[in-house]
Amino acid sequence: MKRMVSGMLCVWLLVFATACGKAQAVPDEDHGQPEVLSMQNTEFGASTSLTTGEYGGFTDVPSDAVYAEAVLFCKEHGLMNGTTDTTFEPENNLTRAMLVTVLYRSAGSPVVTGVDKFSDTTPEAYYSDAVLWASQQGLVGGYGNGLFGTNDPVSREQMTTILWRYAGSPSATANSSFRDAASIADYASTAVAWADVNQIVAPVSPETFAPKNSATRAQVAMALMSFTQRMLPESSPEPAAKQIKVASESGHEIVFELNESPAAQSLYDQLPLSVDVQNYGSNEKIFYPPEKLNTSDPIPAEGPSGGLAYFSPWGNVVMYYSSYGPYNGLYQLGQAVAGAEWIETLSGTLQVTQVLE
Repeated sequence: MKRMVSGMLCVWLLVFATACGKAQAVPDEDHGQPEVLSMQNTEFGASTSLTTGEYGGFTDVPSDAVYAEAVLFCKEHGLMNGTTDTTFEPENNLTRAMLVTVLYRSAGSPVVTGVDKFSDTTPEAYYSDAVLWASQQGLVGGYGNGLFGTNDPVSREQMTTILWRYAGSPSATANSSFRDAASIADYASTAVAWADVNQIVAPVSPETFAPKNSATRAQVAMALMSFTQRMLPESSPEPAAKQIKVASESGHEIVFELNESPAAQSLYDQLPLSVDVQNYGSNEKIFYPPEKLNTSDPIPAEGPSGGLAYFSPWGNVVMYYSSYGPYNGLYQLGQAVAGAEWIETLSGTLQVTQVLE
C-alpha cells in the first residue's frame, strides 16, 4: 500500500464537513487548511485481509459491476474497507459523523478537551471527540445554524466540491450539458465542471449528474480511485530498512535492523559471512569481518541491550547484550529487532546473512 496515497486522499473526507449539508442549507465555505492524514476505516468498514468472494472478497460486489475495480482499489490502498468481512454495501450512504470519525482515528485519535459548538451532537457518542477535534482544527463549521448534521449523508455535489477544493480549486467552465445543471448549487458548479472534464466523478447517466442525490459507497470508491490516479503524483514506497541475520550453531537467530550509515552499508555488502564469535568485556560478543568498514560520516554508538556497533581501531563488529556507553572509535550500526536475548549465548561459528523480502 502506498502511504502517500492513503495519507493525501483522506484529507478530502474531513474537509467535506464544511461544504456539505442538507440541500436547503447554505454550505459552510470556511473549511480552513486541511491536514495530510492517513485513512483506514475501523468503525464503519471492517479492516480485513483479501478473501475469496464475488469480487475483492465481497459477496455483494459483482465482478462485472462498474464499481468493482474501484472497491478493490480502495481496499488494497487502505482507503475504504467492507462493512463486514464479506460485504461492502455499495448502495449505502456515508454520514458526516462516520466520515469525521474515520479521519479522527486515522490521525491517531489525539486527545481533545472541551465541548463542540453544535446542538445536534451528543456527548460521549462515538463521534464526539472526532467532531470536537475537527472543529478545533478549524476544518468543520457545520451548517452555520448551530447544527453539524451528524447523520446526514453527503450529496454528490458536496463530494465533488470537496475533491475540487483538495485539488486546489482549479478553474473550470461550468458545464451546461447536464439536463439537471440548473439544480447544481452555485458553490458546486465549478467543481462539477472540473470533475466532468477530468473524469473524477462520473455522472449517473450521460446527461444527468444528480447533484442532490446522496453519494453511495460505490460512488465514493470510484471517485477516490479516479482522484488518486488522475490528480495525485505517483509516489514510491519508502525503502525498507536493511536487516541482517546472525545464526548460531545451536540454532538461535538474531535479526538486526541496520541504520543508514556508510559503515552499516559496507557490512551489509560483505554478506554472507561465516565468522567466529569471541567474548569480550562483560556485555559484548565480537566478530571480525574480512574487510574494514567505511567509517566516513559515522554515528557514535550508545544504547540499550541489543545494539550492533563497529569498533574502528580494531576492526571488529560488536553485539551488546546489555546497555553500553560511548567510546572513542565506537560507531553504531543498528539494533536487534528479534532474538536479542540470545546474544549472550553466542559461541563458535556464526552465519551472518542478509534478510531479504
